[in-house]
Amino acid sequence: MAAGPTFEKMKREREEQQKRYREEEARRFEARRLQEIDEKRWNKFREYAQLG
Repeated sequence: MAAGPTFEKMKREREEQQKRYREEEARRFEARRLQEIDEKRWNKFREYAQLG
C-alpha cells in the first residue's frame, strides 16, 4: 500500500526529467540550426567580398 505514492512520485520525477531533457535537446537543435544559418551567411558574404 505504501509503495503506491512512492511509485507515483518516482514516475512523476522521471516524466519531469524526460521533459527537461526534451526541452534541452530542442534548445541544442535550435542553436545548431541558427549557427548553420549564420555560417552560410558568412560564407556568402566572403564569397561576394572576393568577387567585388
